[in-house]
Amino acid sequence: MRLIACVKVKQNGRSVMKLRFVFAVGLGVVSIGSPALAQSKYDVFVGQYMAAAHVVTNCDEFTVSSAQEAGTIAKTQEGLRRQKVLKSLFYGKTAWLNAQGDSTLSERGVDPKNTKKICRFGRAVVGTDDAIGRFLGKK
Repeated sequence: MRLIACVKVKQNGRSVMKLRFVFAVGLGVVSIGSPALAQSKYDVFVGQYMAAAHVVTNCDEFTVSSAQEAGTIAKTQEGLRRQKVLKSLFYGKTAWLNAQGDSTLSERGVDPKNTKKICRFGRAVVGTDDAIGRFLGKK
């Protein structure tokens, strides 16, 4: 396999960029997507909590854990730093927090704009060991 590489070399005391052919044998390239799209485990956790908050906002039959309780769950169940989770929940921009919740619901196949589907989803996961259901309780 032949690759083209741009190499910086010194020539007569000046740095010059030159194209070089590089031969590689058995070189594999794996694409994992843009780093901007990758989510940290903290973002995932916050998205799960915000998805539960969306369920409660749309359906009167549920309650949601407090942010403090969510911080404790983050520490005990996920091994995350409690204060970092609380900082995201208390100081995160509202639009970002809502987007995290919407994204998490969408990943689970629930349209975040469809109240009936959100309530049906909430009934299915409330009080279970589900990533979202663990934050929900029945009134």
